[in-house]
Amino acid sequence: DKLLAMKQAYLHEMFPAEGERVPKRRFAGFTDPWEQRELGDLGDVVTGNTPSTSEKDNWTDDGRGHVWITPADINWLIVSDSERRLSDAGWKKARTVPAKSVLITSIASIGKNAINIVPSAFNQQINAIVPSGNDAYFILSAMVKETQRFASLAGQTATAIINKTEFEKFTISLPILDEQIKIGKFFARIDCLIALEQRKLAKVQSLKQAFLHEMFV
Repeated sequence: DKLLAMKQAYLHEMFPAEGERVPKRRFAGFTDPWEQRELGDLGDVVTGNTPSTSEKDNWTDDGRGHVWITPADINWLIVSDSERRLSDAGWKKARTVPAKSVLITSIASIGKNAINIVPSAFNQQINAIVPSGNDAYFILSAMVKETQRFASLAGQTATAIINKTEFEKFTISLPILDEQIKIGKFFARIDCLIALEQRKLAKVQSLKQAFLHEMFV
């Protein structure tokens, strides 16, 4: 909880407030004002799809196929595996992105975002940015900070939807690449610490459950 609170504090200090061009906290040596940029300007935007599930040749059950990500597979900010996998035939029909793309859920589970560390396909609930001249982890961190503002685009419909046009026009504040990289590495280290603590907690909780079953009739 302390690490999560610390991260939230840093997100608000190291990214400018809406309408401002300079954050409260910066790394030494950076003084240039940030710019407002649309997501569509940060790289190629790809909306996922689902190869036909009725065509069995598109899928594999041996666990060795190609990664096909849905929001249910995004349980942390880094994703490298998926519950379902595509065959070579399905991979050819899917929309794919290289490793270190930014996956942003834009339908239903808005706010479940991640970076893929292996080449991946993904379903239509996800828009991906393949960064060009921008840092992937910086973009991911910026979108975490802007989750509430991003979700507000979906309105109050039964199923929250942000279409590709709205997605591409969504703006975030952006510094020069060197500062992006510094900020991205900073938040990557914090996220790594949070992940380690959560794994430790999960192990202790499992241990407690085992003792409860062994020590009570």
